Amino acid sequence: MATRKVIRGSGQDEEVTIEGGEVKGFDVPFKIDPLKKQRAATTRALAYLLVGILFLSVVVHYGMVAWLLSNGRKDVTVELGTIFSTWLPVISGLAGSAVTYYFAQEK
Repeated sequence: MATRKVIRGSGQDEEVTIEGGEVKGFDVPFKIDPLKKQRAATTRALAYLLVGILFLSVVVHYGMVAWLLSNGRKDVTVELGTIFSTWLPVISGLAGSAVTYYFAQEK
């Protein structure tokens, strides 16, 4: 049973019960396509994995830069910055594509 409120012109609220009836004779089991289920699980796993790799690469990069600067190895941080500038567009593109595909796929 569902209940909804109806607002009348006089400012009073009145509750009206809507009877939808019963659903009977629904003995057909739902068919789940195992290939679609596998594809959805793989898509979800790849999206989470790539976003995790993106997050970890940023955290590791900044952690390494802080550690190298605290140890006086400023020359190595320049090389590490070059590697990160090459790596960041690649992993962010892959993660963005995976997440977009995960949310845009047929449910």
